[in-house]
Amino acid sequence: MSDRAAYEIDKRQAPFKLLRLKLAARAWALRIPVIAREPNIGRLIERTKPTQDTPYAGLAIATVVRCCRKAVRRPILMADRPCLREGLLLQRFLTMAGFEPSLHFGVDKESH
Repeated sequence: MSDRAAYEIDKRQAPFKLLRLKLAARAWALRIPVIAREPNIGRLIERTKPTQDTPYAGLAIATVVRCCRKAVRRPILMADRPCLREGLLLQRFLTMAGFEPSLHFGVDKESH
């Protein structure tokens, strides 16, 4: 099944859950730049970590990814760090959908 087909199925079967995901993803996309001022990556991940609730359980991975990517598509802030912004958002919402994502970082030695 394609990503688009999975999204359409979720849209028909759980429209309110999908709407809630879209709104929450957009709100967190705006909140992450404020939280990302923290220079310690461990504390940053801890601050964006969700609770144990899984309000988006049942939604396909493709649906969660699509909504999160759409929320961070045109960044106002953190335009220079798109991978961090998108990674933190996906980590949060995939966990809230009942999946166990892992987040990996690559750091340039020359960066400050």
